[in-house]
Amino acid sequence: MKVWLVGTNDVEMTHIQHVCLSEKTALKRWNELRQDLIKDCQGQIDYMNEKKETIGIGKYERMIKRLSEIDPKTLDNYPNEEPFIDEMECEE
Repeated sequence: MKVWLVGTNDVEMTHIQHVCLSEKTALKRWNELRQDLIKDCQGQIDYMNEKKETIGIGKYERMIKRLSEIDPKTLDNYPNEEPFIDEMECEE
């Protein structure tokens, strides 16, 4: 039986958040995680603009650009947090 693991990872950790029974569901969950990461980056930019801090904004803008990739196979936000899908075979 195949399952798809969906979560986020970066240099220091891997966090599995969903185990899906179909690839369609896995892609939906992956996209939700990707959108959450984009919102987090945008929130960081908004906070920095509010505090009149300009150093570091470019980092978050680059992260948003990389996280805007809609194909899980080509999205690359390393070394920053990124969503992933891994297909596995489970024993019944």
